[in-house]
Amino acid sequence: MSVGIIGTGAIGLPIAKRILSGGFSLNFYARKENVCNELCECGAKSFEDPESLGSECDTVFIFVNTFEQCEECVSKLLKTMCGGIIVIGATISPEQMEYLDKICREKSVKTIAAPVTGGVKGAIEGTLTIILSGNKNDVDAVSEYTKTFGKNLYFLGEKIGFAHTMKALVQLLVGINTVATAEALILGQKNGLEPQQIYDVISNSAGTSRIFENRACTMIKGDFSKRGTINILQKDLKISKKMAMDSNVPLVLGDVCSRLFNVGANVLDGEEDFSAIIKLLDGSVK
Repeated sequence: MSVGIIGTGAIGLPIAKRILSGGFSLNFYARKENVCNELCECGAKSFEDPESLGSECDTVFIFVNTFEQCEECVSKLLKTMCGGIIVIGATISPEQMEYLDKICREKSVKTIAAPVTGGVKGAIEGTLTIILSGNKNDVDAVSEYTKTFGKNLYFLGEKIGFAHTMKALVQLLVGINTVATAEALILGQKNGLEPQQIYDVISNSAGTSRIFENRACTMIKGDFSKRGTINILQKDLKISKKMAMDSNVPLVLGDVCSRLFNVGANVLDGEEDFSAIIKLLDGSVK
């Protein structure tokens, strides 16, 4: 099989390198010259557009940011792919995944839903959690690739939208826990506690979370360099909010969190790490 990747950003680039480190030849399409140079130096082959990439690949992974980007890539790949599998690693809604699956099958191309979680660190270290749904035989067929960048692989079933339903739940909790982390830090400091004291105690208590452990330090240091952006989390929270509305499930914390990130995307730098949302709560941004 010949494998390709589109979407070589903060998550996709280290995933591409992990696939290469697994001993596989890798084809890719990327727009940024520095990314092209970096991957070519690692032994990957660059293609000038998704169409030419699709003509050479049996399997293509897509790790772009939005559904619109994802749809564009799939449409172009379908012009040249003859059979094969498109693996959607982008975070989109279950309905959007079902739509992509439909248009692919009309062209005799199979799809797998495979959103990931674990951040840039997990992508670099090959320890991502990969959430999978689709035909089990197809999932097994690409497992030699997914095992190069994923430590925990969860197959949720053959209903193609299941993986993205689960990813929406993950992102809902990421958003809520980020806001809760910010509130705890602010409240503690306003009442005289040192930030490091707050971190040390909570990270070793029942009140901790992976988000607290990973993002409290960035909030304390004020280091919001890009890892997972405000814009991306805002987009993901809209997915969980729509799911709740369609399912007639009330989201109390989720709704407040979604509204807060909507504001953050408008008044903050949306390309900063999502932990920068603390600036809306601590009074540093009016």
